[in-house]
Amino acid sequence: MATASVTAVAPVGDTVAAAELWDRLGCPFEAALARADSADAELLRRAFVGFDNLGANSLLPFTAERLRAVGSPIPRRPSGATRQHPSGLTPSEAEIADLLAEGLTNREIAAKLFVSDRTVEHHVTAILRKLGVRSRRELRAPKR
Repeated sequence: MATASVTAVAPVGDTVAAAELWDRLGCPFEAALARADSADAELLRRAFVGFDNLGANSLLPFTAERLRAVGSPIPRRPSGATRQHPSGLTPSEAEIADLLAEGLTNREIAAKLFVSDRTVEHHVTAILRKLGVRSRRELRAPKR
């Protein structure tokens, strides 16, 4: 059985190049490890999110401490309900997405849920982004 070998292309000490190489190789854990070795706030934030997405909880405190050391805030982690939703929608977003799929307008959704039109608008924007669609029409349930 043949084994594949990986030749290091990124120079030693080049965190960005190393992380990009690991990304290209499809190794998100190693990419996050490379980013966590940085002193750059954005790279550390990406490492934190990467570890969180992979469930590498034991590395979150270490990365959070590195973020604090460079004066950067720790990214907020999604709630358990949001993590469980297949598309990463919050419970409110999921409820609004269902109403959008029924064809309700923002105003109708706001009235039904006793929230402001502006709140619904914010949720709709987040829903479209998370689901990777450009318009609310793409969310509508197919007519039978």
